[in-house]
Amino acid sequence: MNTERRIFKRVPVEFKAHCIRNLQGASHEYFLSFAKDISLQGMRIASSRPVELGEHITLALEIPIYFIPLLLYGEAEWLTHKDGINNNVECGMRFFKMEPVDYKRLRNYLSSIDKEYLSPSYKEDIFKEESNILQMA
Repeated sequence: MNTERRIFKRVPVEFKAHCIRNLQGASHEYFLSFAKDISLQGMRIASSRPVELGEHITLALEIPIYFIPLLLYGEAEWLTHKDGINNNVECGMRFFKMEPVDYKRLRNYLSSIDKEYLSPSYKEDIFKEESNILQMA
């Protein structure tokens, strides 16, 4: 049985994802992670810092073709703990909010590295997903 719920395929990538976690009060915690794959809906990150399921994280992505990082807001949907020297965690982040300019920049980046990413068969799904993510921006 296929339980895949993603509308968009994930594209393999390698770049830094700066994470900001809100703590009690007005304080924040910053930690660095690395993007492993990404789509218009979400991404997989690897980090040596633990992340809680359902936790909201602000992500500043160092996309190679842009000087200014993309600012996205994600929720941890799944976690996998990797044993090893750094006890890394892989985490699936679902984007729940982003500014229209960052959504457009992400779409442009994805179509630049995967020419079939925004093929005509995705047009209806893209419109639905854009409405869901951008209405909260």
